[in-house]
Amino acid sequence: MWNQIRGEIMSELYKRSRFEYDVPVGRPDASGKIFTKEAALDTIKNMEKRPVEVTVRNSEGETLTIAVLNGKNLDIRWDEENQTYHVTCDGELTEAGRKLIYPETSSISMELDEGESDGN
Repeated sequence: MWNQIRGEIMSELYKRSRFEYDVPVGRPDASGKIFTKEAALDTIKNMEKRPVEVTVRNSEGETLTIAVLNGKNLDIRWDEENQTYHVTCDGELTEAGRKLIYPETSSISMELDEGESDGN
């Protein structure tokens, strides 16, 4: 029982994260989108209503969602020199994201989720 609880707590700790990222204005971002200053700010401010998925492409060409940014605890800073919004907010790693960022936890979680018994 305790191992199962410990596994659930560890899973939650690795799932919740704080993210920092940049949104360039007037030039392509990492996904090739070009935002105006107004569109970028609107997208950032509305993340609580419309969460943003963070994706990567694996070696087979598949797109994997590794995190979802929920916009909570949002901090937005404008960098005039680089014409970029610097954004910090809360989000959650997906299972694929946890395995990518914390590969050692996937084996721990699997072991704990199998329900080792301590007699309770």
